[in-house]
Amino acid sequence: MKLLKTISASIAFLLFSMSCNSFDVSPYAGVDGQINRMRFKDGYGRNLFPKHFPQVNLYVGLKHNDSVAIESGYISEAVRNKTVTLGAGQSLRPSIPEILSPAIFKSYIKVRGFHLGFVNTFREPNWDSFRVLFGAGAGFLRAEASREGLAFGKPPIKGTTRRFKKEKVVLRLMIASEYKFKNNLGIRGSLFFLQTSKMVMVAEPTASPTTPVIRPMDSLVYSLGVSYEF
Repeated sequence: MKLLKTISASIAFLLFSMSCNSFDVSPYAGVDGQINRMRFKDGYGRNLFPKHFPQVNLYVGLKHNDSVAIESGYISEAVRNKTVTLGAGQSLRPSIPEILSPAIFKSYIKVRGFHLGFVNTFREPNWDSFRVLFGAGAGFLRAEASREGLAFGKPPIKGTTRRFKKEKVVLRLMIASEYKFKNNLGIRGSLFFLQTSKMVMVAEPTASPTTPVIRPMDSLVYSLGVSYEF
């Protein structure tokens, strides 16, 4: 991930420098508040983890001729804990046996990383300040999760904590609408698709076939924020 950070920062600096010498290229920056809706497959995290995650998206871009732009940014997701009580046959696979039921778990998952892609702007001649945006690119994501067994069975016994990590490059698609004010400020509402189903996480250490696995489904990210064009 450090290498990806360095590459992204270098690309952003290079593109910004190029924009200073190009009449048709203008830089912009923005910040979005987002809700990431990421569900999980049954038996692989659906009962353990929250389905919605608040996050922040910081981005910069370079737009050519008010049409095509290259955009890069960083998303940071807030950690949300969830405590659940599950019976026999539920939770991550392998299932909870009857002798260890009910089981109480405290879990969390966090996804963060960089993104890089192209954004195309569509605007009709009679649209003074309104634009429609379409984008495609890649997300360089890192996911971390934890499942802590607080208590198993009656009388309750303390469980263990299993940790999960995954780094993956995933597809990222965007559709958005943007309204530009006269002072170069803008408001952008966006919908993103993230191919988070590729981020299958296996608990550490992976010592046996019964090791717990998390299988997220693809994500939809709802976003609203402000931007400024220099």
